[in-house]
Amino acid sequence: MERTLFLLSFALGGTVWLCGFLSSGLRHIGGSAPGALKRYWVVTSISLPVVVFLATLPVKPPIFSAGHGLGVGFLVGGLLGFLATWTIHHALAGAERGDSISAAGVIAAPIGLALMAAAVPSLWMRDSLLDALCGVAIGWLVAILLGLSSVASLRQARSISAASDCAIFCALGLAAGACTVFCALAGLGELRGLIDLVGKSTAVVHWSAPGLAFSACLSVLLLLVTLPASFTLRIPLVSPIMAWIERSRDSEESRAAARRGWRMGVSAIAALLVGRLVAARFSDSGDEPWYTKSPLLKPAFAILGHDSLFHVIALSVVAALLISWVVRDHARSTSNATGAGIADRTGLFAVFILAAAGMLAFQLMAGFGLCILITVLCLMTALSAAAPLAGLHERSSEVVSTATSDASWELTAANQMVRLVLAGATLALYRLFSARYESEIHGVGLTDHYALFGILLGVALPASLAGFLAREPAGASAGDFARLLRLAVTGLLVLVAPCLLITIWGAKSILALLIGLALSVALEDSLLSALLAIAVALALTQWAAHVLPLAQLTRDQKVNLLGWSTAFSIVAMLVAGYAGRWRATTGRGAPASAPSNGGAR
Repeated sequence: MERTLFLLSFALGGTVWLCGFLSSGLRHIGGSAPGALKRYWVVTSISLPVVVFLATLPVKPPIFSAGHGLGVGFLVGGLLGFLATWTIHHALAGAERGDSISAAGVIAAPIGLALMAAAVPSLWMRDSLLDALCGVAIGWLVAILLGLSSVASLRQARSISAASDCAIFCALGLAAGACTVFCALAGLGELRGLIDLVGKSTAVVHWSAPGLAFSACLSVLLLLVTLPASFTLRIPLVSPIMAWIERSRDSEESRAAARRGWRMGVSAIAALLVGRLVAARFSDSGDEPWYTKSPLLKPAFAILGHDSLFHVIALSVVAALLISWVVRDHARSTSNATGAGIADRTGLFAVFILAAAGMLAFQLMAGFGLCILITVLCLMTALSAAAPLAGLHERSSEVVSTATSDASWELTAANQMVRLVLAGATLALYRLFSARYESEIHGVGLTDHYALFGILLGVALPASLAGFLAREPAGASAGDFARLLRLAVTGLLVLVAPCLLITIWGAKSILALLIGLALSVALEDSLLSALLAIAVALALTQWAAHVLPLAQLTRDQKVNLLGWSTAFSIVAMLVAGYAGRWRATTGRGAPASAPSNGGAR
C-alpha cells in the first residue's frame, strides 16, 4: 500500500507537469524566443548535478558502495529543478511576444516536478532516505539559484520586461519553497513512524505516504483551477457557472476579482474534501475520539471527527485563507504608498497568523502537521501568484522598470505570500533538524548568551549574502562567468559561516541560528535573501553531524581553523569581486541598467 501511494504521488506529479507544460504551447522550445534561457546557463545547470554526482561516488569496490544518497538526490533534484526553471521561462517567454500566459505552465507544472523529486527517495532510496531527501532539496535549490542568475543576464540584454522579471522570481521562489516542504514532509513523516491503521495491524504505512498523497491531490487541484479558459470552458457546467459568477459585474476588474474569489473558495472546499477522504482512509487507531456534552459544539465535533490529520488540514485551510486575505488586502491598500519599501513589507499580522497556526499544527501532529500547514499554504500562494499572470502580456512592452510597485499590487501580494511559504519551509527544516539530530542536541536550550548571537547571525546572514550575490560592478554589468563565480563564492559562504559558528559554540548554537533564519525570511522583503536562508538551513540539516566534531577542537586549533577559513573566504570574495570589475575596466561589460526591484530581490 505504501509503495502504491508513493508511485501514485510520483505519477500525479509528472502528469501535472506534463499538462501544465503542454498548456503553455510547444512553440519556441529551442530557446529563440525573448526571455528564454541562455545556452551558457542551460549547460551549467545540466552539468553541475552530474559533476556533483560523480564527485561524491564512493570509490570502494567493486565499482562504488551503497549509501550514495546525497549525490543521487542532488542529481535528481538538480535535473528536475532545471526542468522546472526551464518550464517557467518557456511559459513566460510568451509574454514578451504578446501571447497570453498559462498559469498552469508557470505555477502548477514546477510544483508537479517538485512532488516528483520528493517522491523519488521514498520509492527507490529508502536505505539512505534522509540524505537523499536533503540532496534533492539542495540540488533543486541550486538549480533555482542558477535560474535566478540567468534572469540577470536577460535583464542585462533587455530581453525581459519588469513584470515578467517579477513573475519569474515569484514562480521560482514558490517552486523552491514547494520542493523544500515536500522533502521535509517526506522526512518528518518517515521519522514520525508507522500509522496504526484500524483493522489492518499488518499494514506498514509511514505518515509520509498519506502526506505526499494529499500533496499530490492538491497539485492536481491546482492544475485544474489554473488551466487556460480555452480548456476549462469545455468542461460541462463550467461555462454557465462562470457566466453566473460574472453576472451583474460592471467592469472587467470586478469580474476578474469575482473569478479569483470563487476559484480560491472552491479550492478550499476541495482541499477539505480531499483531506477528509485521506484522513478517513488512514485513520490512526491510537487517536482518542473527540467528544463534548455541549449541544452547540456537538455538530462541529461530529464534522471534525477524531482524526488528527483532518484537524490539521482544516486548520491549515482556514489559516491559509486568512493569511491570503490579509496579505492581499495589505498589498492593495499600500499599492499607492510613497514610503520606500512600504508596499513590499509583509503585514506582521500575516506572520503572526502563520506562527499561531504553526504552533497549533505542531501541537496536533508535531513537525508533520507543520508541513501539512505549509503545503496548504503553498496551494493558496500558487493561486495568488497565478492571478496577475492573466494580463502579464499586456505589460510586456515596457522593458525593466525601476520598482516592483510599477507592477500590479497582485504581484506584490504574490511575492509576499511566497516569502511566507519560504518562512514556513525554514521552520519545517528546523523541525527536521531537531528530529534528525535529537541525540546531538539533547539537553540544548536557548537560555544562554549564545542564543542571542545565533539568532542575530541567522537574521543578518541571508541579507548579507543576498547583497553580495546581487552586487554589480559600478558602470557596467558583469558577464555570465562573473555571475557564476559570485554564485559559487556565495555557496561557499553558505557552508563556511555556519561551520564557524558551530566550531565556536557547538550544537547549542544551531537551534538559535535556525530560528534567526526563519525570522529573516518572515521579516525581510527579499526573495533572494529568503532562498539563501533556506540554503543555510538545508546545509545545517545535511552536514551538521560532520561539522559538530569541530567543536571538540582545542582553543589553538579553533583559532587556526577560524583564521584560515576567514582568510580563504575573504580571498574568494575578492576574486569574485575583481572578476566583475575586470570585465568593467576592460570594456567587456555593457552599461548597467537599473535593476528592477524583483531582480534585486
